[in-house]
Amino acid sequence: MAADEFQQLWKTYNQRLEKRMLLDRRLIEEIQTSRVRASFNRLAFGKFLIICWGIAWNIFVVRLLKHFWREPVFDVAAILSMLFTIFSIAGYTTQFFLIQKINMAASILETQTQLAQLERLIIRTYRILILQTPLYTFFFLSGDLMKKMTLAAWIWQGSITGLVILGSVWVYRKISYDNKDKKWVRSLLNNEGGKSIARARQFIKEIEEWKEE
Repeated sequence: MAADEFQQLWKTYNQRLEKRMLLDRRLIEEIQTSRVRASFNRLAFGKFLIICWGIAWNIFVVRLLKHFWREPVFDVAAILSMLFTIFSIAGYTTQFFLIQKINMAASILETQTQLAQLERLIIRTYRILILQTPLYTFFFLSGDLMKKMTLAAWIWQGSITGLVILGSVWVYRKISYDNKDKKWVRSLLNNEGGKSIARARQFIKEIEEWKEE
């Protein structure tokens, strides 16, 4: 075999090999994109269920207010709970529509921006909901019950509520975008969408590595 024929044969073989590698890479990319999209679809469905639950919860609280409207402590706790729930509904609704917009086939910069925006929304919604925790320590205090409470009971009630308030504020401050990579913060946010975002970022990292090769 002449040298020219061998070189041509080798060149043809390399071209076929490159095409096959490119095809395999695109196939893997499509499979990974499908998996990431499926993960986000499940996440979006979970957000939708939470939105429905929040609406149902507020309807339930409104009905309770009609029965206990003469209990000022319960009324305050119920109204504050409804406000927190409205905020959460708005937050989860925004997350839902942003998840639908995320396009793994778009530019890496655009996708990274959307993922960061989603992560910020998740953290913002989650940390605000933490602040409603103290409401569950005193909503049950009726007028009759407060009249019968002794000084020790008031001290006990105030101590519990005060500690829960301090704890809620501490958690609120710690759950932030700057602390998102801390292990305990990450574990809290995983069920809110952290796993899907991490999976998408890993996929983007793999794409960048493939392009550099």
